[in-house]
Amino acid sequence: MFGRSAITILCIVAGYAVALQDVKDFFLGLTYEDDQILSSVFKYKQYDNFDQALDALKAKSEKLHDKVFRLRNLVTKSVEKLEDDDAKKFVKKTFKTIASTLPAVTERNDAVVMPVIFEILNEFKSLSSKSKSSLKKVFPVVTGYLESRSTNVSDLN
Repeated sequence: MFGRSAITILCIVAGYAVALQDVKDFFLGLTYEDDQILSSVFKYKQYDNFDQALDALKAKSEKLHDKVFRLRNLVTKSVEKLEDDDAKKFVKKTFKTIASTLPAVTERNDAVVMPVIFEILNEFKSLSSKSKSSLKKVFPVVTGYLESRSTNVSDLN
């Protein structure tokens, strides 16, 4: 189930983790027409995978498709830079979990969202030092946030 939320996730991760200027340029480069196209493609339709979403976007605007595709590649390359396989698995699973939870986030459904947050924090907490170190090299801001939150995860339950 991919759509507008998947692009949002890519932007958030890319912005905090890899290339803030590229993400800033992406958003500043979006026109009113681009926003209308994104809305028409993603607002009421869910896709089985991100490639289907990109194909639908390409049918509406090849230029916008190229922008989103470049952003996706930026994030993918960052994930591939991770030296530890468990760190890669953690990031990929977290992306999927967040994507599946975003409808509940937009509805502010804490009964669904909070257990997912605890699950992600607990999974991060259970990673080896090697995995955490690999994450920190590629995604320093996100890793710092997870480290600060995972130390108090039992207090949040």
